[in-house]
Amino acid sequence: MNINMQSRHMLFLQFGLILQAGYGLEQGLHLIAEQLDEQELKTLVCRLNEEREKQPTLADTFAACEVFDDFTIHMISIGEISGNLDEVMLSLADYYQRMDEMSNQLRQALSYPMILLLMMLCVVGVVAWKVLPLFQDVLRSLGSDLSTQAVMFMQFGRIFSMAVFGLLLLLTAGLIVFLLYAKRQKEDAATLFLFHSPFFKKLRHISLLAQLTYALAMLLRSGIDLREAMQYACSLLPNCEIIDKLQACVQGMNEGASFCDVIRKEQLYEGLALNLIEIGFTSGKGEAVMQQLSDEYQQEVSHKTEHYLNVIEPIIVLLLAVIIGVVLLSIMLPLVSILSSL
Repeated sequence: MNINMQSRHMLFLQFGLILQAGYGLEQGLHLIAEQLDEQELKTLVCRLNEEREKQPTLADTFAACEVFDDFTIHMISIGEISGNLDEVMLSLADYYQRMDEMSNQLRQALSYPMILLLMMLCVVGVVAWKVLPLFQDVLRSLGSDLSTQAVMFMQFGRIFSMAVFGLLLLLTAGLIVFLLYAKRQKEDAATLFLFHSPFFKKLRHISLLAQLTYALAMLLRSGIDLREAMQYACSLLPNCEIIDKLQACVQGMNEGASFCDVIRKEQLYEGLALNLIEIGFTSGKGEAVMQQLSDEYQQEVSHKTEHYLNVIEPIIVLLLAVIIGVVLLSIMLPLVSILSSL
């Protein structure tokens, strides 16, 4: 069962509001199931309702459905233990909304270049298989013998167009295979591309910091100890460069070092962000600082995404112009050669 981020946001938001209103879990599950229109989400809630009767805790109930990640299960367990289950549910709703917004931004950054790629494939295909043969027939029908140079230009244009078409076809096939792989893995294609592509290393790093910082703020708001919050955050992030630093920070805190000392040593945060965190935790405003810093990272992700869009679009248009220009030269130069010989 594949439940998208927006649906998860709505599910946990309803859970949080119902619990805040004083309803019990069983009654809340029935109310949510009755109000839902989305069939897949309604099936999940019915499954939760069934598992609730079998499992001792709500966290075990969510885990039995095999839909939610370890971080979500841990958060629900923390909410049950601390008695702040309604706050945890609302925090998870905010978390999934944030992840949905980030995923949409990444999807926007990648979808437009893919559309331009398909347009290039169509244009080059038409030129290679329709336009060039037509012009070659027209040139031959003029009745003049083509010079060796003119013939070479025509052959080069045909070979160049076919080579570009083949390359674009391979890229398109690779894109289709990647989308099918992402669907099979039940992961968002844009997010999966971000975490595996070398072209978005800086954007990926900022995106990971935004996720980590928001998770820490959410855990602290739920009453979790900072060291324990760092341990839970390790289960949130995928296997990436930040995980090693995060685990080293947890180990340092277990050995008695302070949070600010370990993040400075491991360079988990740097520059103004590090200074802001140190001031926040020194003044007892760590949770508010992490929330503010998370918002700033999210804005930076948006700005970086917009920047990549602004850079990628003219590059692809320029490549298309160069390809068409070379093909046109391979047509016009032989034509000029024939006309000059008349």
